[in-house]
Amino acid sequence: MESGQNFRLELACIVSVLPYRRGFFRRGGFRTLDSNLENWPKQLAYIFGPQWIEKGRQTFRDLKKLGSFQKLISCISVHFIQEASYPDQLLHIFDAPGVLWLLSPENSQPGVPWKDRSSMAVVGTRSPERVSLLATEKLVRIAGKHSLIVSGLARGVDACAHRACLEMGGSTVAVLGAGVLKAGPEENSHLWNNNYPGEMHLVSEFLPGLQARSYHFPRRNRIIAGLSGSIALMQAPQNSGALISASFALEEGRDLMVFDHPLLQKPGANEGARKLLQQGAYDLQQDLNLIPADSIHRLPDGPADPDHELWLHKKLQAGEMRPLGQGLLFLDS
Repeated sequence: MESGQNFRLELACIVSVLPYRRGFFRRGGFRTLDSNLENWPKQLAYIFGPQWIEKGRQTFRDLKKLGSFQKLISCISVHFIQEASYPDQLLHIFDAPGVLWLLSPENSQPGVPWKDRSSMAVVGTRSPERVSLLATEKLVRIAGKHSLIVSGLARGVDACAHRACLEMGGSTVAVLGAGVLKAGPEENSHLWNNNYPGEMHLVSEFLPGLQARSYHFPRRNRIIAGLSGSIALMQAPQNSGALISASFALEEGRDLMVFDHPLLQKPGANEGARKLLQQGAYDLQQDLNLIPADSIHRLPDGPADPDHELWLHKKLQAGEMRPLGQGLLFLDS
């Protein structure tokens, strides 16, 4: 049993150190390898060169020297593209990763979180407006009842989507641009430290101890899109990284949904997402009415209206109304 587990982890290290080559994926990628994993090292040595196989094996030897190795292998699982536990939807993208590393909570349900359930990705800018965060919360409350929520654990929209799902006791997958032992940013650590009723699962194609690099994130984004049957873009300026996930979603034939709102009309707020709406993306605000117009209230700045001001004050005190900024309040009915 232990030798089999060691072989799987060693093979996962080999696959994860390989260079990304588009030519390899044009020829079918990891899908073309033998269904017997024991034949992979020889096949990969022929394709990439034996030096990469030795590098992967040395990486595994270094991993075994860690004092936390036994604990590591008790909570991390690896899932190869030829196996039934590999996500069905991800299997069919152009450059499907050969292996996924999965770190799940200690007391989570056995098995993989994506098995036999639909999934929806929720992504957006790291610097969202309050109205976009509110819309994200409402969307996740709706979709999280029956779908796995997938995002990238970044600041802003990603963190909001994960938190909303965890608070309602749902399951969420965070796809990382780092190894599963190097999740970040640190300010989001409350999300993966089991502080909520729900379950967060960390997923990566990178080695467990690898730090995030800027060039990892496009690869992460294609996994976010590939894992999901649909993707919701909650706010994206013109050059937002979230547009990469949207682009992958369109390339792979996924349903793309976009949120826009009158409060996002200022320059630099949501042009990237709005352009996708103009090109025919599904309009979340119009069809789901996530933030109804009659839920937005402006702080009084004209003649005194004691009754209205008292009503606003009571709603704020009760937590039924939340500030949006710019002198606006949101009634969370």
